[in-house]
Amino acid sequence: MRAILKFTKEENIRYISHLDILRMFQRAVKRAELPVSYSCGFNPHMLIGFACALPTGALSMAEYAEIRLDRELDCGMIKERLNAVMPKGCRILGVKVIFEGYPSLMAVVSRAKYSIEITDRSADGLIAELVAAAAAASEITVNKKTKKGVKPTDIRGMIHNLDYSEGAIHCVLDAGNSVNLRPDTLMEYFSRGLECFPEYRIIRTAMYIAQGGEIIDAFSAGGDSFD
Repeated sequence: MRAILKFTKEENIRYISHLDILRMFQRAVKRAELPVSYSCGFNPHMLIGFACALPTGALSMAEYAEIRLDRELDCGMIKERLNAVMPKGCRILGVKVIFEGYPSLMAVVSRAKYSIEITDRSADGLIAELVAAAAAASEITVNKKTKKGVKPTDIRGMIHNLDYSEGAIHCVLDAGNSVNLRPDTLMEYFSRGLECFPEYRIIRTAMYIAQGGEIIDAFSAGGDSFD
């Protein structure tokens, strides 16, 4: 059985790393006594994967894990068992069966939506101007880390929605294996426009996948679900 789990990364665990998230799930799966499948080979490991790494320190209401089990279980039961053992700050929001022939989430996730909340509203006007200017720009160049090192990169084509309202920058950015733009990279660009940029926190609110030529919510893939 293949299933995807939609979960949160809230304040209590915002500073744990991607590797720590994996370890957290491994411990939770054991404590929940789920019949998780293991890889073959000299060092077998649980077949658990994640859609797209979140920057350390960021929050999320839409993280996704993929898990393979040795036998069929009710999706509601999986959710209930995991929520009973998960640490504070991580909640399983939904569980969905994924067909065997469906690609891995890591392969199909293409975009992510973020709300970047500004804690100090005193610079609202200037931030709104910076965001509006970026949304209207044909090119946005930043020093971006690539496989060949850090180099100037035009990221405008990686930004699909961008606006500022109610004290938050809202954006949809490319995310995935082929093209990926971290929200903190975008915020480094905006930080250039103010001598002292206010503190902010990044919240991922959705992930999207490419399916049938369309961009849809990651939890809308085919299969049975429980949420």
